[in-house]
Amino acid sequence: MEGKTSFSSNDVLELRQRAERAADPMGLLAVFASLRLKEHFDLCACFTPPVFEGRVGYIWATSLLCGHHEMAAVVNMCELPRPIPIENSCLDGLEMTGSSNLLRPARAVDNVMEAIEGNGTPRSFLEASIFAREAAEFLPVWHGVVWSDHTILGDDSRKGIHDADDDYEKLSAEWDWLCDKPSNWNPVVVCKQGIVTVEFYSYPVLVEEAIYRHRDTYKPNTYMFEWDIQIIGRGGDGIIV
Repeated sequence: MEGKTSFSSNDVLELRQRAERAADPMGLLAVFASLRLKEHFDLCACFTPPVFEGRVGYIWATSLLCGHHEMAAVVNMCELPRPIPIENSCLDGLEMTGSSNLLRPARAVDNVMEAIEGNGTPRSFLEASIFAREAAEFLPVWHGVVWSDHTILGDDSRKGIHDADDDYEKLSAEWDWLCDKPSNWNPVVVCKQGIVTVEFYSYPVLVEEAIYRHRDTYKPNTYMFEWDIQIIGRGGDGIIV
């Protein structure tokens, strides 16, 4: 499976819209048809306490070979793999990409993607990158929204993203590019010598306008990945809700 595969940003948008309607973790996974849960694992959701009328859920994978889903309050800091940007977070007091005092099932594995496998296609790796982010922000409420505010881009235009918002006209007209402007905006999956790289761009409007480049790297025989997130363009102040 060598080469480069490009996908439509609208295709990813449809995936995320279906993911938003998922009522439980297995329902979320079912949205991503190229992925499946490994044998002897289950998925369960926990939720942060409400903070400023906001909260966010996060999904753990638990091993069925190690006991039942006994919930325990984590005393020590609990590391969560959460590949979503935090610069525009309105959820005060919750580190969305690092440690936080969160509930964790007693038999949970450290990375939800440890329990996920796919059919090996380029699409399956793109779906894995999106699923991991949806699982890290499951059923967020208002100030719990971080990743859910991001629109996957097909170009650098804001047209059609927030046109209906009364505050849209307040947003800046030009981007301040921090590196060369990308020539291709569509999500792409590159497979080379067993290493798979997923790259896509996103745009949030809360707090600060920016364009994020997401680059996930998969080593052979796993759907766990290392992520790199960079802001490549800045606009003006965003919208505060």
